[in-house]
Amino acid sequence: MTKKPKDGFELAREVLKSRVEDRLIDVMDLSPEAVGTFDLVLFLGVLYHVRHPLLALERVAGVTAGRLILETEVDLLDVGRPAMGFYPSAELNSDPTIWWAPNLSALAAMLRTAGFSRVDVVSPPKPFV
Repeated sequence: MTKKPKDGFELAREVLKSRVEDRLIDVMDLSPEAVGTFDLVLFLGVLYHVRHPLLALERVAGVTAGRLILETEVDLLDVGRPAMGFYPSAELNSDPTIWWAPNLSALAAMLRTAGFSRVDVVSPPKPFV
C-alpha cells in the first residue's frame, strides 16, 4: 500500500471525528474572505520555500485570530542583528526550493512587522550525546 501525502491528516480527522476541512491554497492567496480566520494556525516548513517571506507572514497574520505556530529553517545565528540568508540555488541542504533562512532576531522582527504582538521562540531539545 502506497502512502499519500494526506494519509496522516485524513486518519487524524477520522479518528478524532473532526469536521475540519483541508484546502490546497497558495499562502499568497490567504485572506479572511477566502478561508476565514482561525484561533490556531500551523505554518510548518513553509516560510523558507516562499519567494516573499514577509508578505507570506502578512497573509498568515490576516487569517490568524489567535495563535500562530511557525516552524522554519534558521541560519546566521551568530549575527547579532536581524539578518537572513538568501539561497538562489540549492546552497542550503541541496534543496533548490529553499530561498531563505532568517536568524531568530530577523524572524521575530518579521513576525512583529506582519502584525503579531507577541513572539516566543521555542527551540527543539538538544539531542543526547
